[in-house]
Amino acid sequence: MENLENTEAPNPDYLKGFNEGYLLSKENPELTKSFIDKLPYSDRSNGFKDGWKQTILEKSRDFKILAIEKRNDKQKDNKDKYRDLEK
Repeated sequence: MENLENTEAPNPDYLKGFNEGYLLSKENPELTKSFIDKLPYSDRSNGFKDGWKQTILEKSRDFKILAIEKRNDKQKDNKDKYRDLEK
């Protein structure tokens, strides 16, 4: 496990770009995606891209959670249906 004392603080430009990419992609993902390939290489643009990627990961995780919940609800409904048939 990594020692937190050895962790460097992120570059302020990277952090600013990350926050911009994250917030913009939450509000307007299509616009954010259109910026990604047009940004010049810099710490700020790398942060912007990583902020955008973070929202993609979060949406993917949220989608998976919803799918699991939906599947579990369906299984519960099926169990309840069969339970009623046994009576």
